[in-house]
Amino acid sequence: MQVHLPDCIASCKMGSLWSFQFWTGELPYWENEWSQHAAVVVGMTESTILLNDPVFKPAPIGISLGDFDLAWLAQDETFAVITPA
Repeated sequence: MQVHLPDCIASCKMGSLWSFQFWTGELPYWENEWSQHAAVVVGMTESTILLNDPVFKPAPIGISLGDFDLAWLAQDETFAVITPA
């Protein structure tokens, strides 16, 4: 299934959370430390993804769409949707 990030953010606004799996080495705030990891997308602008990453405080962390795409693509664009009961 192909997912478009704007759809993700629209879904987040309706109460769903999207968790993405990625390689940390593609994200600047990980400073080239390579590991499989997951974080929750909590927002998006035209050029930035906002993540809640359980390893780092404070939250959210803003990263460029390009950096996020590279990290996410390295994990075959794996994601999970968490919805309220």
